[in-house]
Amino acid sequence: MSKQVDIIVTVYNKENTIKQCIDSILAQEYENINVIIIDDGSTDNSYRICAQYGDPRVRLFHQNNAGVGKARNAGISKISGDKVVFVDADDYVSPLYISDLMKYSKYDLVVQGYISCYENGTACKTMIPPMCQVEYQQYGEFLFRKEIYRYMTMLWNKLFDTKLIKDNNLSFRDISTGEDICFIFDYLEYAKKIFISEDTNYHYVLTKGSLSRKSMPDIWERQNDINNYCRKNFYPNYGVTWANVFVRAAKRTLGEAADNKEKFNLQINKIRDDASFKKVKISYLRGHIEKLLFILILSRNKYVLWMVFRFVK
Repeated sequence: MSKQVDIIVTVYNKENTIKQCIDSILAQEYENINVIIIDDGSTDNSYRICAQYGDPRVRLFHQNNAGVGKARNAGISKISGDKVVFVDADDYVSPLYISDLMKYSKYDLVVQGYISCYENGTACKTMIPPMCQVEYQQYGEFLFRKEIYRYMTMLWNKLFDTKLIKDNNLSFRDISTGEDICFIFDYLEYAKKIFISEDTNYHYVLTKGSLSRKSMPDIWERQNDINNYCRKNFYPNYGVTWANVFVRAAKRTLGEAADNKEKFNLQINKIRDDASFKKVKISYLRGHIEKLLFILILSRNKYVLWMVFRFVK
């Protein structure tokens, strides 16, 4: 018999998208699946929509609202299969999503690409990673390359091994953002071999209601917390790898603060005052954009930097 794959879906007020999500999961060509839905205290019709499914492969659980990290941990407590994937309630998957991941099930972690699309289904961008096999001793350098790292930071394009999660008591941190990245890097401490596939079966939907850090005054602190948490296993202290990850975090922080000039300037000051900034050398940075960003931050010309991010947005 084929290996069982558990699919964890956490739901909070997703009445407009959850049906498409579940329908796409149940349409998988890979038959041996177990769908675990954790309703995290929805106040709309999400729970009722999920409860309408009579498919024996679907198991629905309800809890008081506790946040996505605790909801995913509740999902992990219910898994019984050989492998596990996570699907967000906003998104949907193609019929080959599980079968394509399972082609490489001998690996501890399988990563694939994805398709960004709008709510009307129109594809925005197809993200295809370079196909490769990565072994543990290569993680510290290889996984943080620009062409690879972007695929390592999201949860839903990956196939995890259940035994590895359970044997090492892995769980999600109770933080409002970045809990998925931290979980992945905790997992990588024990995963010895990764396969990165060119398949793109996950549809990441760009929605107006997606969680945004634009309203958070502590954007940089959150980014830095995630970076420092993840580097405990794989980052050199202040070398090429760390410099690039640090500057990418700065880029993301400023991009998310660019709608408000005062907040943008505050984030620049926080980045410049960070002790790690003083350790970054331009010779360490790989990309032209990262180098330009570093020079602009170094120059203290906040207006030019703000205009660059406003233009990009």
